[in-house]
Amino acid sequence: AAKISKVQVLPKKKTLKAGKKTKLTVKVTNSGGTAAKNVKVNLKSSNKRVKVKKSVTIKNVPAGKTVSVKVTVTAKSKAKGKAKVTASAKGKKGSSTLKIKAKKKRRK
Repeated sequence: AAKISKVQVLPKKKTLKAGKKTKLTVKVTNSGGTAAKNVKVNLKSSNKRVKVKKSVTIKNVPAGKTVSVKVTVTAKSKAKGKAKVTASAKGKKGSSTLKIKAKKKRRK
């Protein structure tokens, strides 16, 4: 049977400017003996102003292999602080912490 043994979000730490987008890599490892089909990876951001889509589906994770998928993270212009982006699939979890750089205020 397929066995999802690991879910990672890379890089583990990253800086993101408010109002900008970045890409994170979600890696899913199948240590089972058969391919894992249509693996749904749920995504979550701990920061309301940092958006990530709710889930991504990986069509096929071959036996003994790791498949990577890119996920876009968008920081709204008012975003600040940190955002922990968590990916979970089949009970396994991985996360990445984004440090948000606030936009510089322009003087009029």
